[in-house]
Amino acid sequence: MQRDNLDFKNMSVSKLFTKQLFPTLLGMVSSALFTVVDGIFVGRGIGSDAIAAVNIAAPIFMIAAGLGLMFGMGGGILASINLSRGKLVVANINVTQSIVMLTIVSIIMGILLTVFPETVVTLLGAEGHLTELSAEYLFWFSISIPSTVLLVALPFFVRLTNPNFAMWAMLAATVVNILLDYIFIFIFEWGLFGAAIATDLGELVGTLLLLGYLLRPSVSVRFAKLKMSIKSIRLTLRNTWYMLKLGVSSCLSEITIAVMAIAGNYVFMSHLGTDGVAAYSIVCYLFPIIFMVFNAMVQSAQPIVSYNYGCGQLLRSNKALRLCIISAVVFALLISGVFVCFSGDIVSLFLPDRTSHAWQYAVAGLPLFAVDYIFFGINVITIGYYTSIERINLAMRLTLLRGILPVLFFFVLPAWLGVTGIWLAVAGEILLQQSLLCCAERKFSMAVPMNYFQYICIQKNIFIMKRNSFLLFIAILFTSVSVSFAQKKLSILGDSYSTYYGYVTPDTNLCWYGVPEEKRENDVKRVEDTWWYLLINEHGYQMERNNSYSGSTVCHTGYEKADYSDRSFVTRMDNLGNPDVLLVFGGTNDSWAKAPIGSYQYADWTKADLYSFRPAFCRLMDYLTKRYPDTRIYNITNTELSEDVINSMDEICRHYGVTNIHLRDIDKQWGHPSIKGMKSICEQVCKVVEE
Repeated sequence: MQRDNLDFKNMSVSKLFTKQLFPTLLGMVSSALFTVVDGIFVGRGIGSDAIAAVNIAAPIFMIAAGLGLMFGMGGGILASINLSRGKLVVANINVTQSIVMLTIVSIIMGILLTVFPETVVTLLGAEGHLTELSAEYLFWFSISIPSTVLLVALPFFVRLTNPNFAMWAMLAATVVNILLDYIFIFIFEWGLFGAAIATDLGELVGTLLLLGYLLRPSVSVRFAKLKMSIKSIRLTLRNTWYMLKLGVSSCLSEITIAVMAIAGNYVFMSHLGTDGVAAYSIVCYLFPIIFMVFNAMVQSAQPIVSYNYGCGQLLRSNKALRLCIISAVVFALLISGVFVCFSGDIVSLFLPDRTSHAWQYAVAGLPLFAVDYIFFGINVITIGYYTSIERINLAMRLTLLRGILPVLFFFVLPAWLGVTGIWLAVAGEILLQQSLLCCAERKFSMAVPMNYFQYICIQKNIFIMKRNSFLLFIAILFTSVSVSFAQKKLSILGDSYSTYYGYVTPDTNLCWYGVPEEKRENDVKRVEDTWWYLLINEHGYQMERNNSYSGSTVCHTGYEKADYSDRSFVTRMDNLGNPDVLLVFGGTNDSWAKAPIGSYQYADWTKADLYSFRPAFCRLMDYLTKRYPDTRIYNITNTELSEDVINSMDEICRHYGVTNIHLRDIDKQWGHPSIKGMKSICEQVCKVVEE
């Protein structure tokens, strides 16, 4: 049977799949770009707290998309099967029933979300100020929930006759969203309200285009008039129930991603706070694109598989499955490689500040998270295939596993591997699930009601792809972990020269540079002008920790003989993380405060000894060299220090085998490096570190 220009029964399967894939892929990626573009504009235009707030509400978007997928996939499969049997009128009724019931459900959902936004985001893990931000975004987003779900579901039916129109409708919606995001966030400065309204209007445009297409009388697959008799209503409810059964695995796929997002938010919040959630939000913004690409492959193969399954042409279904799996593996390899090699550039699209903790966490985690994409793709396609041939129970079980196991791994792996274990939780879950999936397939093969030889062909294809994908998975895992750990981590133990407000750890440390509403006679007004930021960009370091404190001394004695034991270098030396390179930049305030110089003492320090410079600096170098035996440690000696302090640093650094960098000709304003001075410090430090 031929429908418009697509002959699902006789046309080459490869040609059919290609004609479906590219417009479907562009349409689905355009849909995913709604979320990604929001993330980029929110991150750059509002900040990391805003991007974390949007991520808290993200599971609601995924659940809404899941509803659209459930009605769309279920109605699409049922319509395809009826079309293969020549029942065009019945297929049109299926399309109409699906959209009407979905609209009713989405309106109810939208009302609930707009009435209880704060309660919802609190349940999703929002804390403190994130609660208000997340609730604001969720409220304004929720008013367009019907458009959101319809934009997901309608393409399933439009693609049955015109895949290209579905693609252009999705692209139009995305373009509108991008333009309005820019206008509302950067020009009008409407914040999260503007981001939500831009998404609402973009989705409305796409939905109206798709609805208009299905209302055309010239289109073969279109809306039909439903009867309002008791019998017709009962028939509608029965068909809706069957559609839900067919599409529930697709809905569960989105819900499992939502569960993953919720669990991740909780775990990252407990381990790394708001910065951790902001870093995790980058993955959550990117993951829908990956899922949508795999989903586009499933949707491209679905009408081919369902139609030929309905006709009894299982070998054609088999070929569509094989093409789908090959496409998934190739894409997964490419995207994993991109995420591994360009993680810093990708994260910077969302968080331009490369010195922020959120940026550093995301860059370290993105390559680790990317290792699961191959198996995830195989998993999505396998579940989609079973759904397309009406093997609903198996598809549901596999989908539920994908939702439950990540939650367990999110809480188990961090106990063994720390934060790295959080990033690898999904990869570990996918690896375990594949073992369970093979067992499930063998059990299913004992009772499958089809030609045994044909079924074995299908299972053989899946097995070969999984075996090869497993080897690729291990290779990518090794490469990703290697790249992640290859990026060197830098820590700084310093005084005011190394501070910048908002960029020191702990954040209670006093800062000299960048403090709001404090005017300094110094031209360093941006963190990008500091010597250590320049150094990070020069060498591609990841900032592990900048534990700098304005006015601090190495020893416990401060200005006017005050007790500085609460801020001294020897007090703060145990809070530097696990760096590959450690820079100690102090002694300036010891010299200027005329702290007692003391004597060289390389062991048996008492607290009283640490009120003098030499014993304190000996204690500092002794601790650092023993605590970090594999770390490259450098001491930086400032200009304009007393001879006693300079000579003491030289002698003690020689004793402990630490490289001492003597600065020369540093331009200063108000006793602190200017922009010119910062550049000079960076150049002199780089010269030694590079050697």
